[in-house]
Amino acid sequence: MLENSNLILKIISILDLSFNNITRIEGLDSLTELTDLSLYNNRITIIENMDTLKKLNVFSIGKNQIDDENSVSKRNIEISSNHI
Repeated sequence: MLENSNLILKIISILDLSFNNITRIEGLDSLTELTDLSLYNNRITIIENMDTLKKLNVFSIGKNQIDDENSVSKRNIEISSNHI
């Protein structure tokens, strides 16, 4: 069963974790096919732990608590309603 779970994680391309009170970006290492990630309206303060998401094209992180514009990379990122 665990082997099938890992396979499912590897084929996920769209993930919406909005409105979950998430404080840190972590645990996404095995989502290597992820192209669209939404973390809208959480409590994230810094964009980190995303080095393995090479295929990520759309990243929505608006309405969080991001206050460091240096943590935003040059991808298509929606960052409205933050403190930048």
